[in-house]
Amino acid sequence: MTPKTCRNEAHCSNEVNRNPAPPPMAHICTLSAIFFVVCHVSTLFAQQEKPLFTTPPLAANRLNRGAILQNISTNSDKRCLGISAVAEALLDGVLLEGSEKPEKIAERIYHNLTTGMQLRFTRNITDKGNLYTIDSKYSIDKLSTLVAQHFKHDYERLVKTESGSQKLIAAQSSFVGTKTALERILDADPDKTVVFCGSGTRLFPNGTAKETYHAFLISKQSDSEMVVYDANDPGSAIKCEIKATDEGVTIKWTCQYRDTKQRTTQSYLVVPAREYFRIMLGE
Repeated sequence: MTPKTCRNEAHCSNEVNRNPAPPPMAHICTLSAIFFVVCHVSTLFAQQEKPLFTTPPLAANRLNRGAILQNISTNSDKRCLGISAVAEALLDGVLLEGSEKPEKIAERIYHNLTTGMQLRFTRNITDKGNLYTIDSKYSIDKLSTLVAQHFKHDYERLVKTESGSQKLIAAQSSFVGTKTALERILDADPDKTVVFCGSGTRLFPNGTAKETYHAFLISKQSDSEMVVYDANDPGSAIKCEIKATDEGVTIKWTCQYRDTKQRTTQSYLVVPAREYFRIMLGE
């Protein structure tokens, strides 16, 4: 089947035609839903690690969860997949001493989206002659942009061919079927926080509804409640509603929409980023 050509609008925020064709690149982020790298680097440095934070107590080789989530970038330029993928990778990763170029780290994060393996990161990145801690706002923003660029490049390459378009169609429609299945995915993750790609609708305060594609984090808390971390409203653990439908489970929440001072309500059918990229990048 040859996919139809969609209108050239922003993936995560602009209205699109709902049809089985993959969204054009501009739709992917607001996937640009994306989340959410092939190769795992087993060692970078062999030095003894020391805690980066002392409050709350922290394993010597793990980053501070609160710092990462608070420093998530605000979504812009179709970067929602990159932002979410970087956050998940840092939350699950192992911290090493030293510094590294952000381009190398971003490449590992992107390719690891197909495997979900635990990555290793240096405590700092070196960019333009300056040193930044890897969980700083600057570092997370830089890495998010680079990961998003990798995704855009592959998406644009695939959408040009019939076989590539078919992969995108299959990837974006591999929805999680039930709440139980969703919980199993979260429970299998070390910190129960996973990148998902979503296909659904965003409702604006004026009543306008726009069909969108988006990427975001879903997290299962200690009380078994699920919350969303959305780059459109970064740093907030957002309560969500989960509902079963004939197509699959939907996730619905209300939050700030970027820096527009508007609050929107969005509802998405979801695909785990690992499954999305396994299909999208599979040979």
